[in-house]
Amino acid sequence: MRALGPSDRTLARVESGAFWATCLDAMRRAPNGLAALTAVAHHAMSISKRPPAAVRRVFHKLGTEGELAHMTAAHILTKQARPEGRSEGRAEGRAELVLEMLAAKFGAMSPTAESAVRAASERELDAMAIRLLSASSLDEVLEAGKTK
Repeated sequence: MRALGPSDRTLARVESGAFWATCLDAMRRAPNGLAALTAVAHHAMSISKRPPAAVRRVFHKLGTEGELAHMTAAHILTKQARPEGRSEGRAEGRAELVLEMLAAKFGAMSPTAESAVRAASERELDAMAIRLLSASSLDEVLEAGKTK
């Protein structure tokens, strides 16, 4: 068995988490360390495939500053997610309403037409709903950019 070289040891530390713990601790002690640590926590929580509790444990091992950075990042992510979730919910609700109105007026739709409605933005869905009032065919409603 061969001895581990410097790059092998570094790789082993990275894989074990010791490398990241050392980096995060150095960041915590630096000027403006809490702000930097919060930014790293935000990024880690945004992209990590690991369970949230695993990310939390890493930051909480750093002590009070790590806990505060994690909680601040979690709060920021929660506030950002709420408006995005509301917007997505409104778009989904509009799409469902437009689909119901189209089905009531024109009957069953093709999967392609249904997909086009579900993929539309809120503004496009509003335009479809207006066109639906005077349209004589499904294609007329789905035709982008047409105004009546």
